[in-house]
Amino acid sequence: MNSHRRDAESHERENQRPKATSSKNSSTPQTNKTYTDFIQTLSDNEREKFREFALLKAKNLPKEPTLPERWVEANWQELYAQFKLTTEAAAYVANTDWTQHPDWKDWLAQMREGVPRFVALRTCFDNKTRKAISDWADERGLIWGAES
Repeated sequence: MNSHRRDAESHERENQRPKATSSKNSSTPQTNKTYTDFIQTLSDNEREKFREFALLKAKNLPKEPTLPERWVEANWQELYAQFKLTTEAAAYVANTDWTQHPDWKDWLAQMREGVPRFVALRTCFDNKTRKAISDWADERGLIWGAES
């Protein structure tokens, strides 16, 4: 009889709405409000790039969320930390003179054998970085142009 009453109380609690906090200056603001505040601090370009990045992350989860925008809202802090690392890495690649790297001649030879092959190599850096390096070289005409 006692366990029956506990089960009923448990079901009753599950069906209740969460109680609003009594303090207006709560130390844990609602995720949606926090996300809204955060997203408004980004430039239009950065906001769009972050949105694309975050939705791609949602799509690549083992079980894609049925409401990906809501998932992004709930996980925006972690996603933004990852996004910053990605954009900082891209800026690093774009602003580095790779011709000065000790492995540049080897990389160049590998790119000339085939960029996809160079990108897929299990050497230094990850695939995205190797792709960015090959793009950097191609934009400067270094793969088939001037020797460096």
